[in-house]
Amino acid sequence: MALHVDNFVPHYFQSNVAFNSKTKLIIMNEGDSFNQVILKFKLPKLPFPLTYRSVCVYKLIKKITLQIGDKTILKFNSTQLEMFDTVERDFKNLQQLSNSDDEQILYPIDMSHFFGECKNNKLLNDTVILSECANCRVTFEIKLGEITSLIQCALEGFNYDDCINELAQLDIIDAMAYVYYSKKSVKQIPCVAQEPKTYLDTVLDNNRSTINEVREWLSANIWTPNFENEKVTMQKINRWFGDQINIPKGGNIERTYQFNDIGNYTSVSKIILCSTSLFRIKNFTVIVLENGVEISKINIDPYEFRKIMNYNSRFTENKKFNLIDDDDVLFFNVTSASNQQIIFRVMLHNTAEPFVLDYLCKTCNEIIYHDSHVDVRPFKN
Repeated sequence: MALHVDNFVPHYFQSNVAFNSKTKLIIMNEGDSFNQVILKFKLPKLPFPLTYRSVCVYKLIKKITLQIGDKTILKFNSTQLEMFDTVERDFKNLQQLSNSDDEQILYPIDMSHFFGECKNNKLLNDTVILSECANCRVTFEIKLGEITSLIQCALEGFNYDDCINELAQLDIIDAMAYVYYSKKSVKQIPCVAQEPKTYLDTVLDNNRSTINEVREWLSANIWTPNFENEKVTMQKINRWFGDQINIPKGGNIERTYQFNDIGNYTSVSKIILCSTSLFRIKNFTVIVLENGVEISKINIDPYEFRKIMNYNSRFTENKKFNLIDDDDVLFFNVTSASNQQIIFRVMLHNTAEPFVLDYLCKTCNEIIYHDSHVDVRPFKN
């Protein structure tokens, strides 16, 4: 989709944006759809000799959530957000944009990573389709971190405590967002005088139970069949689910873990792992089960696997593929159907120290747009 500068519409947060607080960004219904949101934060100047980390966006954004109506489409904590960006996006280019050298952070959220093909209108591919859920609120909720977590380690011998009181007085100077609409709205909202209440209106008010019965009949006999005939707008979406595993020190070096309900009702296509102690994994086994029976298994040595993936990436036609230079991150593609289950086993070299592992799983779903709400269900080929 071609970008046009005049389709970027400024948005402002619903509350005061401050360190260690939550805020919301509500997307206005200014066009048929949107495919990018760019968050902008202006940080305060730090007292000498303190400086910000060169890339501190993952310390600033502690958690981000996207909701459409009552459905959560995207939910990342800071670790998961960095894992996702490292593997799925042009990470070096992203770091340049979010660099904090001028005390300003720009962070883009590209909807194409989450929203895919629209079955009814190809022009709306890779976007959030606002025109089909006009009365459904689209909201980003962001939890921000503390200012101290954004600061680069001070020089040796510097007494950090001397600046604590001064830092406590500092806060985010300004914050806003730019939202890119694929097609800006030019519709005019007519001003219509309210009609006086009629006899029919009074009868309807007194027979709400009958109206609800009619709605249930319509849902079973009209709306649901329309879904099957694809007369409503449906779109393929990718949702990511993740968690953290903590292995205490001591005990057995081999542990078995199962993803939390992932793979039971939806297909999984990618798994991302992150740990500062990834080098302690001697062997990683991924097992796919169907009706409790093992149908496939792969054994992975993390470092060998990363070398092979990076080597093969040089021959791929996908120019967006990233070389993974981060020794703390590992990912692999899997293929599991909605009736299958994924489990994995971790074999550690030793358990003298606790072991912490974060993981993310990419699942394939389908969103069905209504005027006042959306439904999300596992994608069916």
